[in-house]
Amino acid sequence: MLKNYLTITLRNFIKNRSYSLINILGLSIGITCCVVIYLIITQDLSFDRFHTKADKIYRVVRISENASGEDFGSATPYPFAKAFRNDFPEIPFITQFHAEGETLVKAGSEKHLIEDVMFCDSLFFKVFDFEVISGDPSKDLGEPNKVFLTQSTAKRLFKDGKVTTIKLNNKIEAEVAGIVKDPPSNSHIQFSVI
Repeated sequence: MLKNYLTITLRNFIKNRSYSLINILGLSIGITCCVVIYLIITQDLSFDRFHTKADKIYRVVRISENASGEDFGSATPYPFAKAFRNDFPEIPFITQFHAEGETLVKAGSEKHLIEDVMFCDSLFFKVFDFEVISGDPSKDLGEPNKVFLTQSTAKRLFKDGKVTTIKLNNKIEAEVAGIVKDPPSNSHIQFSVI
């Protein structure tokens, strides 16, 4: 019986080639679009969900007025975190970070243009669950001129494996205190140097 159905279907396809081609092509495009939309939505909904405390992490947004209306930004003044801790002691951790654009990084005699250099405080890794491979960020990020590099940045800067110091924008000499695993692609916080 199944053989008869397949034979009849094949005969109809051959008899009505253009009609069959339009139907098969339409079905293929429809299924492909559904799969692509599903993958995009899944990716969007997975953003920053890898943090263990993702449901307790909030972002402060600053609203400022300008000539074209309201402007929304995530940058807050540096005294904000201390004031927030004083006013709301029930909140366990508050961290601030500031992302720089392209930064000239000198490692030994080589100079590299690195994107995603970020300045943050010592509580950054208590709020966000980026995997630290070596070093103690709670201690080292509290001290001046100490940095953490991602694995890919460390390999790029120090091909011979000797991670010691780097110089940022020919001004700040910083000691490399540790290595962090590269942030996943579904994180809105992307960095190379912290």
